[in-house]
Amino acid sequence: MDHRGERRTSSDFHGKWLLLYFGFTHCPDICPDEMEKLAEVVDRLRASLARMGGGVSKGGKKEEVVPLFITVDPERDGVKVGEDVFIFFCALLTS
Repeated sequence: MDHRGERRTSSDFHGKWLLLYFGFTHCPDICPDEMEKLAEVVDRLRASLARMGGGVSKGGKKEEVVPLFITVDPERDGVKVGEDVFIFFCALLTS
């Protein structure tokens, strides 16, 4: 389930580069720092794809880098909390 409460499956991400982060949102000491590092990696990968032809693969499809936060505490990390994490993470991205 994503941050909007919509069910997602592996087919939603077919052909995309995925960066997986396993964590929980009630983690004030480590997770925000690690998410900041992940955002920097996403920015760098997106910039590299842009330099290598605008992120377009040989097949003509646009390549995407998709960061996925997967909770290890689904009982506490509901949709509202996931939405807050999504907003926080997007604010860290520069591209």
